[in-house]
Amino acid sequence: TIGLLWATSQLVYNVSLSHTSVATNTVLSSTSTVFTFVFSLMICREPFRWLSFASAVLSFAGCAIVAMSAPQTLDKSAVVNSNLGDALTVLAAAMFALGSVLLRKFAPEDLDLSAYMGTTGLLAACAAPALLFGAHVAGVESWEAPPQRVLAALTLNAALGCALANYLYNSALLLLSPLVSNICLSLSIPISAILDEVVLGQHRFSALWVLGASTV
Repeated sequence: TIGLLWATSQLVYNVSLSHTSVATNTVLSSTSTVFTFVFSLMICREPFRWLSFASAVLSFAGCAIVAMSAPQTLDKSAVVNSNLGDALTVLAAAMFALGSVLLRKFAPEDLDLSAYMGTTGLLAACAAPALLFGAHVAGVESWEAPPQRVLAALTLNAALGCALANYLYNSALLLLSPLVSNICLSLSIPISAILDEVVLGQHRFSALWVLGASTV
């Protein structure tokens, strides 16, 4: 169940990238901190701490500022921020947080993380053909073999951005608390903003956006 929830959160997250910029997506994904705080209180029965509560409130406020401060689009081919993209990102963050808390709560001390990740990957590999075929038949997205350059980028992203990143996160999750692990993910915000504006040259972010991201 946790593996299915985790895989679904990754799917929703990747879909959201088609409807919002990378940097905004990264910041809104940090709402997982808020959800983690709430789920930890409800499921793990962790003690209420005012410092954690204040941090969660500031994070949520920062995400709200970012959501209301759409970046300037510099490239015509760049993704334009939309309410749908923001909503999908927050939904993915909620599922990600729930999966993290459940894993921390029910994972045995001798959990074989490699087996867990492998099972989740196998589940995704089995479900992907059916999902692609259904989307193709329904006209949601036409399926065709990607160019070699795109295939190489997808493979690299799958190896580093999905498999390795999730393995390292799960390892940290079992050593730390879910809340601390999710807060550490916020370190990806400045990196994504720099890549989006400087490297990709697709968006320019306002001072208000930077303020909200800094609050997160």
